[in-house]
Amino acid sequence: GALYGIAFVTFLIEVFLPFPLPVRFNRRTREVYFQDKGKLYHVPWDEAVAWLQQTRQVTQYTGSTRMTFLQLALQRFRQPEEVIALQLSLPMGKTPEIQGMLWEYLRCYMEKGPWFDEHGEPLADSNRAEVLARRRGKKANLRGMWRNYRDGIRKGIDSKGSVAVMMAVLILFQSASLVQDWTTAVARRRAHRNQWDTLVLERSRPDGPTTRLYDLEVAEGLHEATEVQTAPTEGSA
Repeated sequence: GALYGIAFVTFLIEVFLPFPLPVRFNRRTREVYFQDKGKLYHVPWDEAVAWLQQTRQVTQYTGSTRMTFLQLALQRFRQPEEVIALQLSLPMGKTPEIQGMLWEYLRCYMEKGPWFDEHGEPLADSNRAEVLARRRGKKANLRGMWRNYRDGIRKGIDSKGSVAVMMAVLILFQSASLVQDWTTAVARRRAHRNQWDTLVLERSRPDGPTTRLYDLEVAEGLHEATEVQTAPTEGSA
């Protein structure tokens, strides 16, 4: 009973706690948004400042360990004197090369569009269907995961032995995957509905306004007016 009680309480916490908000890169308004505990931060893409910060830690057990972080400066909406350094780093492979590739990916998205090839050149046709085909299936969707692994074997990415082990693990934890998928879906719906500021939500719609939050601050006298560049017609991420 105690173990089931702990599991049930943990489940409720995962469902009802606010889901961590992502960083939004809006091509229509050419602006970056981030929200933390009700505080809205933003920066115009054309004035964005990002940098790499590398640290080195030495211990007698692991030797020398290096970590590189990619950070972006954002200011609080209607309080431009409050500035934060937002970490954009990937959760793994924190090397200068990988962080540089991440920034180049973001730059290509904002400057050239969401669909581009490995060289950063825009694609004539969207490759959305191809991307979604590789990502199809939730954790509990064994058929979709099997199709993904089968494609990996055909392309030489995965081996038959590793796929067999992974499928066995997925079958073993099928019930846990069902709960995880449902919990994630509920938390994301709550996050989208209740957490984002209405100014960001309306600018994230395909037919939403193209004015930047920075432009609203200029109209209120918080910044000096600058020339607004033409915004792309694509959406946001």
